[in-house]
Amino acid sequence: LSINQKIKMTDDMRTFKEHQTDIGLSWKVKPFLKVLVKYRETYVGGRGSWVNEKRPFSIITLSRKLNKVTVSDLNRFEYRIKDGLENHFRYRNKLVLSFPLASLPVQPFVADEIFIPSTEGAVVENRVFAGIKKTFHGWIKTGLYYVWARNEGADAWLTRHLMEMDVMLLFGRK
Repeated sequence: LSINQKIKMTDDMRTFKEHQTDIGLSWKVKPFLKVLVKYRETYVGGRGSWVNEKRPFSIITLSRKLNKVTVSDLNRFEYRIKDGLENHFRYRNKLVLSFPLASLPVQPFVADEIFIPSTEGAVVENRVFAGIKKTFHGWIKTGLYYVWARNEGADAWLTRHLMEMDVMLLFGRK
């Protein structure tokens, strides 16, 4: 069982603009295959006007260790139920390279993620990540990372530079 909270703030760091809560279960089916089933509740907006999204999703992860580098391929299938919009499916694919450095108590990683909604049938967003991860006491997992994000806009692709932080509580771990 895992519970994950993600909070995003405006550029001036004065106002919350998004809050996400996930709860889910994961199974390690084989050493190279992990399956997650989760539910996410998201609120986007701020200053008294919030839009709610309910998002059941599953993630199938294939991973392999090559020397000291771990390569993971996350395949995420979502059903998005958003206030005021048509419900739809979205596929996300995230390729992650993680590598331990003996001199650091954290694990650096880089990743690339694409988003393909069923309403478009093509990539509408691409995110490139670089950051660090750390697990404390075996049940608190954290991450701090930079994200270079490109979204398809009405006339051109829009670029954003983000700093994000995750905190995940893990239950039932051995």
